[in-house]
Amino acid sequence: DDLLPAIARLFARHGLSARELDSIAISAGPGGYTALRIAMATAKMLSLATGAKCIPVPSARVAWFAMNSGTDGGTGGRLAVALSSKDATAFVTVFDGAATPVEAGRLMDAGDLAGLEAAALAADRFLPEAMRAAAAARGLEVRPLVLEAGACLAASVGLVAVAADELLPMYPREPEAVTKWRRLHSPRGGG
Repeated sequence: DDLLPAIARLFARHGLSARELDSIAISAGPGGYTALRIAMATAKMLSLATGAKCIPVPSARVAWFAMNSGTDGGTGGRLAVALSSKDATAFVTVFDGAATPVEAGRLMDAGDLAGLEAAALAADRFLPEAMRAAAAARGLEVRPLVLEAGACLAASVGLVAVAADELLPMYPREPEAVTKWRRLHSPRGGG
């Protein structure tokens, strides 16, 4: 409820108007379905109202920048970022020491952590317990996931801007509401 008023207060505090926006950096996921939809809708609305470009930033990249900004002490090497945990899996992206993904992010489970080449794993409290235990068993430090607006801005530098109608959230799996809808409306009796 406070998102747009907070944005308005930010502009007022700095003596700016929304029309002065040039671009909007947005953490594009993976993440929670509702949070991503609200963030995307807000960014699209601001873009359409002001003409600002949208810069979708993978949320794992935002975490890398937040955790390597000096405020968190850095990771000292490869950082794996776990997002969008559900059931026994999480979407994991591994970065080198320069914010470059070593491999594309993918859904992983506890068994996948055995071969993960990383110095630390950033994860929120929703990381599956089996994954947390597997990380501990192999000596992989699990650090709290950090996502910050300033890190999103820093992570957006050099990324490609898109038009509002091209701005889409990154989902690692089909949203649960869609899965349930498909189950409820599946064709009966073949055809």
